Amino acid sequence: EIVIASGAAPGGRVVEIGAGLGTLTMHLLRTGSEVWAIERDRDLCDVLRKELGGIRDFRLFEANAITFDYSSAALDSGRVSVVGNLPYQITGELLFALLEHDASTGVWIVMVQQEVADRLCASPGTKQYGAPTVSLGRTREITRVCQVGPGSFLPPPRVNSTVVCLAPRAQARGEVGDPAGFRAL
Repeated sequence: EIVIASGAAPGGRVVEIGAGLGTLTMHLLRTGSEVWAIERDRDLCDVLRKELGGIRDFRLFEANAITFDYSSAALDSGRVSVVGNLPYQITGELLFALLEHDASTGVWIVMVQQEVADRLCASPGTKQYGAPTVSLGRTREITRVCQVGPGSFLPPPRVNSTVVCLAPRAQARGEVGDPAGFRAL
């Protein structure tokens, strides 16, 4: 479902956050899309180089996903898709870092804790609706893709996860006179 939601296709490019052992990476590569994989863990980078290093459409960046230049991955023909299982402890910071590259990134398909997904997808006036919902929802249409239970991971976490899609809006909601001030809120 993640691969389909990402829109990965021949001639396209996907940036994968946290490639890990390369399981999702291989599925993305099978679409014919070029995959730029970001992985911070040196040992996992070694595995990725050994397993996928010879594939023409695979590029590995041993880097911090928060400070990565997603705009550099944008194609001349359009925006780049972003996929990943976001590390739970930096989910908010990472989503706001991606927002800095809003104009050059297409759809974001990310796995987050279910509680975070509930906040991101919250309706105005509900208890979960807050600053992240407003900030990200201003330029992104946020929807759920699927639920992922703890049994899908080894070792299984003590939380449920949800894959969400943050797709670019054709028109941003409202005008912001001071974008830096708005982001600081």
